[in-house]
Amino acid sequence: MEIYGRALLRNKQPSLAVWPLRRVFHDQGPEGSALVPLVEALARGGAPGEAVELATQGLAVAPANRMLLALRSGASLASLNHEVALADIEQLIALDAENLRYRENRMNILVKLERIEEAGEEIAFIADQLAKDASLPASVKSRYCATSALFQHKEGDSEKAEVALADCLATYPADPEVLIPFVQFLEESGQGDRVLELLDEQAGSVAGRGRLMLQVLLAAQLRGLGREAEASEVLLKTAEYLEAPPAWLELADHYVAVDDMVAAADAVSMALADSGDGLGLGDFGAYRFMSQDGLFAYADVLVQAKRFEQARKILPHLDEEAHSLFIEARILLAEGEPRLALEKYEEAFKFWPSNPGARYLAAVAAMRIGEFDRAASLFQDSMRSDSTISDAGVILGRMQLLQGSTDAAFDTLALHSMKNRANTTVLRLMMRAAVLARAPGALIGIQREFEKGGHFAEGLAEHALGLEALQGPVPALELLEAEEQLESPEYFLALASWARITASQGDLAGALERVRAVAAAQPESAPAQVVLGMTLSSQPDSSEEVGVAYRRATELDDEFPEAWVLLGRFLEANGDADGAVEAYTRAAALDKDEPSHNYRAGVALFGAGDEEAGEERLRRLLEEHPWHGDSAAWLARLAFDRGDSGPETLVLARLAARFSEELIPNALETLGKVRLERGEFPEANVAFRRLVQLQSNPGISEYYLAQSLVGMGRNEAAIERLNEALAHEVSFPFEAAARSQLAELTQAELTQDEEN
Repeated sequence: MEIYGRALLRNKQPSLAVWPLRRVFHDQGPEGSALVPLVEALARGGAPGEAVELATQGLAVAPANRMLLALRSGASLASLNHEVALADIEQLIALDAENLRYRENRMNILVKLERIEEAGEEIAFIADQLAKDASLPASVKSRYCATSALFQHKEGDSEKAEVALADCLATYPADPEVLIPFVQFLEESGQGDRVLELLDEQAGSVAGRGRLMLQVLLAAQLRGLGREAEASEVLLKTAEYLEAPPAWLELADHYVAVDDMVAAADAVSMALADSGDGLGLGDFGAYRFMSQDGLFAYADVLVQAKRFEQARKILPHLDEEAHSLFIEARILLAEGEPRLALEKYEEAFKFWPSNPGARYLAAVAAMRIGEFDRAASLFQDSMRSDSTISDAGVILGRMQLLQGSTDAAFDTLALHSMKNRANTTVLRLMMRAAVLARAPGALIGIQREFEKGGHFAEGLAEHALGLEALQGPVPALELLEAEEQLESPEYFLALASWARITASQGDLAGALERVRAVAAAQPESAPAQVVLGMTLSSQPDSSEEVGVAYRRATELDDEFPEAWVLLGRFLEANGDADGAVEAYTRAAALDKDEPSHNYRAGVALFGAGDEEAGEERLRRLLEEHPWHGDSAAWLARLAFDRGDSGPETLVLARLAARFSEELIPNALETLGKVRLERGEFPEANVAFRRLVQLQSNPGISEYYLAQSLVGMGRNEAAIERLNEALAHEVSFPFEAAARSQLAELTQAELTQDEEN
């Protein structure tokens, strides 16, 4: 078990390493060999506080243990306990005064404590040591060359720092020890637009061509800019040039990141072929060159690439029973056997209970068989184990919001956001939870979280929407009008809110005047056109101008998802279903994490008369987002209308009734009808009673409720409901049937009374 935990650490999976190492530590105690790797796993896996506690226990037994001192210092630093971190580093320096790594760590902590003069002394010491020892490898010299240059930036002299970094790079071309700090410097000094140029130049040099880490950095930069094809080309050429397994595996990781599992599987196959070294080992003989974790990861990629038989052939080579069970479960889930998959996952959790990825997939399996509470528990387990590897916290938060558990949703989303601060979806959901919980005091805090991630404009727009919902239009307008940059392109959502609220307060002319002026001053701005279109939509008889504005926005910026969404809504509302599908599809391609775009495209396909394509779009959406109740509502209704009230249709109907956002009345009606068809009258009664409470379908709701009561043998109550249905002033489709049934039931009741 200890060897397994150490292997996970080596494979950069510290969160997963905690569980096996903790089990060994409990048996060994602080004097055992598992303590140090456990502390490292906790420190690197997001639990620095516990890492400090365990390291302190170990140091009580071995006060001079350098590894524990170093780990405790790092964990204290992660917990922002700078003075404690410094004390441990100084103790290490007392044990080894010439250790350059210790000196560098002390310098960095001193900078954080703003003790710049002392930090400068450490830099001078490091430079002196480098000058004295000519035998130090170039990698060490390059590292401290960059460290010294960066220190000048921290002292406030950015120009001098840039010159020094350029000198380091000239001395050590294409060296990652210099390049990574150089990239950091450019980003911190507001020159992030130069990063790609720097990496591209160095990666294309003679020295850089064979440096895998440099090529990976370049590919990551390209991928972050949405240039995925170029990133793929960089890594593919590198792998072909180096002909080494690590290069192919980096290419595989890239393909996984862009969700191309087939290409990822091919890349891992190439790594296997290179590792076999032409020894004639056969198709699977090269597996002996892979670690157990490598085989497990490869099998997982094969499953995601839908190469199930290849994945099954790896199972006999997996020594860990948990690994085999997880792969079997994933295959079953991918093959459409969620119940069997969940059973396999439950069995695997006996051996490896803390695997966050497996618990996430087990939750998906539970969702697909209608065990929604079990799914919520599994999503929660996954998030608590490691919230950075999946959107488990986001899904759970959404589920809780849709069920009305606003406090629980807020807590879940806040916990998820602690390690996912760049995720604005989470912050938007938190704002929504705060509004539903009637908690105006939380709005400013959420806006500040937006700002911490650099999303100032979006934070303001969301705060204004929340304030309007809770306190009315006036406070929201005051908040928006206080923003000096409201007319800047990035603040387009905030400006649109200002215009909408201003118009709602009776000053549509004033709103249009300002928005038109902004659009005229920024003729090449897509956001300005979007705001113009949104504001014009409040003015009667402006449909043509609205369409022109949205189309102009997409022409100015083809990669602006909001413009495509608004164009799609406009086209759909004006009868152009095909055009709406194209617009929503484009938005979905640009904003892959937002399910509503594909949902709107699916609904628009129904409007275009292509039911088969619409259904397929919604099925794919539900595969990717198993909580999406609105998709489930459509799919359940389509299945029922075809005469299908089987188990899968029931699960879809239950999912829709529980998690639909826009179609709750539709979902409840479908669920009740499916239950009626299955002879499950008490359950149908529950659904129809909820439908009646919503008062959304007068007459129809009471009519269906009466049918469930008849099925339960409660004719007297059914008569009462039929009378209520017929008492509505509006007619409904089953009015004649209701009158006929009412007469029959009334007569039956009279006959029974006479007989009694």
